[in-house]
Amino acid sequence: MNTCFAMILALVMTWTAESKNSVVPSGDVPANTTAQYTNSYAKNQLTAGNTAVLTLSGLAGITINKIEIAMRSNKESGAGVITVAADEHTIASLAGTYKQWTGAFDNSQYRSLSVFDGECKDVSALAITVECTTSSLYIDRFTVTYTPAPARTVTLMLSNEVYATLEEQQSGAGVYLPSLEPYNELTFVGWAQSPFWTVYALPSYIPSGLYYPSSDIVLWSVWAYPRQVDTTYLADLQSGEYIYTNRENGRTLSGIPSDDGRMASVSFNMDDPDQVYAIEFLAPDTAMIRHKRTNTPIGYTGSKLAARETPWLVYHEDDQTLFYTTVAGKNYILWLNILNSGESAFYAGLLEATVGASPVGLRKPRPADDKPAYTCHPESPQAITTVHPDAQEQIIPVGIYELHICNGRKYIQLRQ
Repeated sequence: MNTCFAMILALVMTWTAESKNSVVPSGDVPANTTAQYTNSYAKNQLTAGNTAVLTLSGLAGITINKIEIAMRSNKESGAGVITVAADEHTIASLAGTYKQWTGAFDNSQYRSLSVFDGECKDVSALAITVECTTSSLYIDRFTVTYTPAPARTVTLMLSNEVYATLEEQQSGAGVYLPSLEPYNELTFVGWAQSPFWTVYALPSYIPSGLYYPSSDIVLWSVWAYPRQVDTTYLADLQSGEYIYTNRENGRTLSGIPSDDGRMASVSFNMDDPDQVYAIEFLAPDTAMIRHKRTNTPIGYTGSKLAARETPWLVYHEDDQTLFYTTVAGKNYILWLNILNSGESAFYAGLLEATVGASPVGLRKPRPADDKPAYTCHPESPQAITTVHPDAQEQIIPVGIYELHICNGRKYIQLRQ
């Protein structure tokens, strides 16, 4: 009869001081581990009042078995306080002189000082702090003996159904979280550690890609409801807030004029406040332009753009709208994709050109009451929010209104 014994061997990682702000790893360092080291005095030395801290992150739930620091002192002095914290909980503290710790002061060689010997499980972050109270203490390296965490399992949920079960190939290897295709016209966002019905502020989530679980965990897919998209261009001139854009290439006016008389030319984004301008039509052929977010006037000085209140001439035909000015008998249009010889970036500015039909026009930004909505239940046909589960209150968006249902009672109010 053969009997097999599963045995997890302890591993050792070492961090050696390279400078006052860096350490060099060696040994068996868990995957995804990051280290930060600071010594407020020098590479290896600490004088009274100075501190050295080694912080390890991304340990993914290992078990700490032993921590040692290779240290030495001055010939006849050297004292301090050493503390060890695992996930912000102190697991060891040692105060005294170097002689009390090792049996004698020693300025010739580094001795290994044990600062923790035991078992501390499920550690994701470790901080080792050495404070010097009497000069001097010297640090060469930190050695951590540990037992690796077991390989983790991640269960992925699509609403109330298991979508997939992912298992690490080995401890600390991580798993790859997939990105999902649209579902019921909802767009995939990422993965959440707790499920929720519809909310209007996106909770914390884990994006697709390599993920290092610190324990067996269940994650729920997070989805974004579709939002209003008005693709039309202004046909009937009326004052309001608009985005000035080129429908052929998507170049869009953004921000305010710079000192060199230029403005930014960016890709159209109806959610970007820097692309929104308040436009007042004084007459069918005259307008004033102001940047909405900063309340900055958009005008010109000669053939350069400037933050000045100056009237713009307007060319408008069907859903085409073009702003321009006349300087010394020449027309200069507010153009969105200018590229000078020898330059590599497009910009918006005044361009001498014939005024006429063009792909430029005005689009509306997204309505202020159209808030993004997110859910872990993409099977739901509407954005329903459960506000108070004990009271069984739900909110169902209906256009710019909300239908509230609470314990069988219904009422409607404007969306906030």
